[in-house]
Amino acid sequence: YYMAAGQFEDAAAYYNKVAEITPSAKVLTDLSDAYYYGGAKDKALESLNRALKLDPNFANALYNLGMLKWEMQGDAKGAIDCWQKVLKTNLDPQHRAQVEKMIARAKEHAKMAPGTKTDKPAM
Repeated sequence: YYMAAGQFEDAAAYYNKVAEITPSAKVLTDLSDAYYYGGAKDKALESLNRALKLDPNFANALYNLGMLKWEMQGDAKGAIDCWQKVLKTNLDPQHRAQVEKMIARAKEHAKMAPGTKTDKPAM
């Protein structure tokens, strides 16, 4: 409810408590979302890395990590690597198409000359 209400700090506090009791890749990915939308992108990245230590193939964490690598670090190759791992999971056709589209955008971004303005992905 905190996320839906835009109360990201409260949501992060809740997810942190849940992660202390029963850490899981899903809870840590949700925590990352709360951090991200609350403006704490470094904490969001840290939470995703924790999630992937618990489950290296958790599709949502891999997808979001790819987004952060591209957005925060300008790392198109790192984003593509994450998203290619996502494609190895059992995605429904709609999500598969979305991930393939992001890979194509990141590949185009990687081909651009340094200093060229590009559109950042939306998380």
